[in-house]
Order: sequence, then C-alpha cells, then structure tokens
Amino acid sequence: VDLKIAVENGQVNIEIMTRDQEVKRMFEESITDIRGALENQSLKIDTFKVGVSENFDNSQQMSQQQSQLM
Repeated sequence: VDLKIAVENGQVNIEIMTRDQEVKRMFEESITDIRGALENQSLKIDTFKVGVSENFDNSQQMSQQQSQLM
C-alpha cells in the first residue's frame, strides 16, 4: 500500500494506491470511520482517492481504476 496524506488549512487530502481490489474495497468502506477520526482532530477530508494498480509505485498510475469518495 502506498499512502499519501497532505494537510493544508485543516483540509486533508488522502491518496491510497494498492495492488489488491479487496484492499481498495476495505479502504472505501472505512471512509466514514476515517472521516470521524479526523473530525475529532478538527480536520476535514477534502479528497479521498483509492486506486488499484499492479505498479502502484508510479504516481501516474493513480488514475487507473480510481475512486473518489465524498
């Protein structure tokens, strides 16, 4: 799993890349819990992206099978 998190002015941007569709599904199903935990710290999710790629080390692969949840 490749995880990128950026925080700016209380806004959180999360990008997750994995090789496994099941792992992607688990992250997508956890968005409510993740959002709640961050809000408890006075942070708000601006973007949450989860992608699947056999070569997730290449950041340009993020657009492959990407989900954006809000």
